[in-house]
Amino acid sequence: MLKEQLVIAHRDAPAAGERQASPVYGVFLHTHRQYRLTADHLVGHVARWPADEPAGLMLGAFSSCGDAAYRARGDALLEERAAVARPDSWPWMSRAAADERSDFRDVLAPVVRASADGVRGRRPPARAAGTMVP
Repeated sequence: MLKEQLVIAHRDAPAAGERQASPVYGVFLHTHRQYRLTADHLVGHVARWPADEPAGLMLGAFSSCGDAAYRARGDALLEERAAVARPDSWPWMSRAAADERSDFRDVLAPVVRASADGVRGRRPPARAAGTMVP
């Protein structure tokens, strides 16, 4: 069922536009375990559309190749995208922070702490007794 839906999405995606078709093609490759092709495609995709945050979901293709050179390319791509995105892009920054080898862990620690402190300091608005939560 999923394979059929991916084939249909891959077939129909070009009609939506090149930018929309590109991640569909990447997902199509990734789900068919074409990890090298996915990784190569992802490099080209983020070069053309650097702010595309959902593309980062396919970064696992680099390590799934089982090739140290591809893994290094993926690590470099992650560092590059996170540097370009800066702390404004939580998807890229969180991926960089999660990577144990990333230099961004030290850079992000104060930002994450400040964000967590801000969330902890807030209290939900008081509700009248017997009211339903929206």
